[in-house]
This record gives sequence, structure tokens and C-alpha cells, in this order.
Amino acid sequence: MDRTVGQGLTFERVEDHWSGRDANVDQLVLRFIAEPATALATLLSREVDMAVLPRELQPDAIGAGFEVIGSTNAANQTAMLFNGTFLTEGDEMLDPTLPWIDIRIREAINRAIDREAVIDVLYDGRAEILPVFGMDPRHEGYRPDLGERF
Repeated sequence: MDRTVGQGLTFERVEDHWSGRDANVDQLVLRFIAEPATALATLLSREVDMAVLPRELQPDAIGAGFEVIGSTNAANQTAMLFNGTFLTEGDEMLDPTLPWIDIRIREAINRAIDREAVIDVLYDGRAEILPVFGMDPRHEGYRPDLGERF
């Protein structure tokens, strides 16, 4: 393995690997490219075989024949937390006059959010609604009944 600080890493194939599986390539080069437009340019010029791109640049890569490979891990959760909802001192709310202390207000806000529009605008239509923050079917401890109750 070779490492150049701030530039990247180079890995060489290991013959007779202890796992019993040898790599399909002789060398793997990871380049650290901080600027998304530069990462796209290296991909489009075929200088690299894959790149991490923000969603707004992915259509350019798709148009050039590349495929988007999504993570199998949940990420980029969008949540709205109303300041004061969970602020307590002992058993008493710090400010019981806040409107969102009332469950009816919180439910009205919850029902008013157009989640499909949020997915279309923020995630280019490539995201899923998670009924419960942090509760994803791919995570240990997932409870499907929470989604059904939502």
C-alpha cells in the first residue's frame, strides 16, 4: 500500500489472500478529490472508473452512460425539530406556552408536510420516507409496526 497525504491511497493485489479470495484487479487507486465538479470531470474524461458525486451532478454522469450505485446504508435523513419540544427542567416544561407543546399542533404540522415534494426537491426523487426518524429497515432493531402505525 502506498499513501500520499492529501492525495490518495494505492493498494496492490495480494496473491493467496488469507480470506481465500483474490482481488479481481491488480491495483486499486483511491484519489481524494474535494471539488465535486473536478470529480465529475475526471469521471467524464474516463480518468477514473467511479466517483462520489452530489445528487445535483449525478444526472451528468448518468447522461454519459454511468450508473448510480446507491448506498445500502441509510443516510441524509431530513428532520424538523421544534425548539423547546423536549426542553424540560425536572418534570416541568421550560416554556409550556409554546404552541407545539400541544399534540394537535404537532399532528397538524406533521400532516401538512408534503414528504413526496421534499424527496423530489432535496433528493431528486431518489429517497424513501422513513416514518420514524432513524428507524430504517436496514438497521438492527427496526420495528415494522412503527411504520404501520404511522
